[in-house]
Amino acid sequence: MTDQVEEQTEKKIKPSFEHIALVESSSQKLDRWIEQVNTKKKIRIARRDLLNWWLTRSPENLSNGDVNALIEEFYDEEAFLRQLLRDVKKAKKEGQTDPTLEVVVRAKKSEQKKETTVFSNEINIDD
Repeated sequence: MTDQVEEQTEKKIKPSFEHIALVESSSQKLDRWIEQVNTKKKIRIARRDLLNWWLTRSPENLSNGDVNALIEEFYDEEAFLRQLLRDVKKAKKEGQTDPTLEVVVRAKKSEQKKETTVFSNEINIDD
């Protein structure tokens, strides 16, 4: 009975590994950080350990500025619209006969300051 409890405890403690490909500049930054530590005290730090340490010390939530920067960097309007279409099709398939979709379109700061437009339409998709 005790062996089962120990096995379950060990399974819960084991970390899960996730392989992440780093761009060259991020990889070089990790190397510089490790060098920086090694100039002060000769210790051996694995890159994944350094990255995990950094992430654990980071705040739980991103700042509004960071969230906005991420959106600016990675938002893809076409992918967003394709996802909306999949959501509407799924809702229709699940029996929602009247899926309503609300889309807010905002102009980017770099564009000529257009007014914010709000669309609220019923979307009927015929398959």
